[in-house]
Amino acid sequence: MIVRNATPADAATLARLQTESWRAAYAQLIPADALDMLEQAPRAERWAQMLADPNSPAITLISENPDGTPGGFCVFGTTRDRDATGAVYEVVLLGTGAASMRKGHGRALAQAVVERAAAAGVTEITLWVVQANRNACSFLESQGFRADGSQRLDMRLTSLPLTEVRYRRGVAAAS
Repeated sequence: MIVRNATPADAATLARLQTESWRAAYAQLIPADALDMLEQAPRAERWAQMLADPNSPAITLISENPDGTPGGFCVFGTTRDRDATGAVYEVVLLGTGAASMRKGHGRALAQAVVERAAAAGVTEITLWVVQANRNACSFLESQGFRADGSQRLDMRLTSLPLTEVRYRRGVAAAS
């Protein structure tokens, strides 16, 4: 499996992967009509703008299957959390396409973030996840993340509030 930096040419692929991953991850948590409203075209435009912006603080990675087809994606950068101290990265998005779930893409992307964080001198990585998304919570725990007790409400996908919890893990210095 290859993990590489995304380019503006990946915008449509990222929109597809994001839509597929959200529909799968939130199928039991969000009303179906809200998930049906997720459209790829506007997302592709936003991805293209972000990836073309040389001043974007976000780093976007894509994982590819051995045949070169994209399977997963991850966006991370300096944390937006106001209570952060020290050098902290935040994973903003992490997902896999429907055909690539449970095939190692999430693990490869999480490891790539850890490696890049270590190389940049970052000491911690955080990620917010919907508390009821037990699959995501279990995955994060398998990658060394632990819930740190912080919570917030997210209403971006639906008018119903979703409780998010913050997960965190330390990063060993690069050798």
